Amino acid sequence: MCTRHSSKYVSRIGLEPPSLRHSLLGVLIGCALLALATWLGNSARMQSLSEPANPLHIVDASHALVFDAEAATGDVRVLNVRNGVSEIARLHDAQRGSVTALSLDPQQHVLTVESSSGRYQYDTLSFRLLSREPLLAAGPSNYPAAD
Repeated sequence: MCTRHSSKYVSRIGLEPPSLRHSLLGVLIGCALLALATWLGNSARMQSLSEPANPLHIVDASHALVFDAEAATGDVRVLNVRNGVSEIARLHDAQRGSVTALSLDPQQHVLTVESSSGRYQYDTLSFRLLSREPLLAAGPSNYPAAD
């Protein structure tokens, strides 16, 4: 139960309801994420008509970023969803093959891109390449040849 106190509603435990500004910010972020999901869904449908690409997505909610990897090209687009949807960076490496997985460490601000050519780590604040670890070439097998 709330009582009126100095032109604000205060609950019995002393907490005030969230301000209108915070409520509107939450609604705007929710709308931006919904628009992003719709946009990504439409682009995936459009892309599936032309080629069978398999884009990968990962969300960094603390910075309102979405990392969108295109499996075939190896590019990773960085989308800002704080005030609508806009591409703010593109992570590209000429040596990188097709993307197979994305992972995010939000505490260390590191995005890891696994590809057919190796592992690439990026700083999620500056979008700079931190490290590149190529896959080791498969050597001769230790198993005897099949008869």
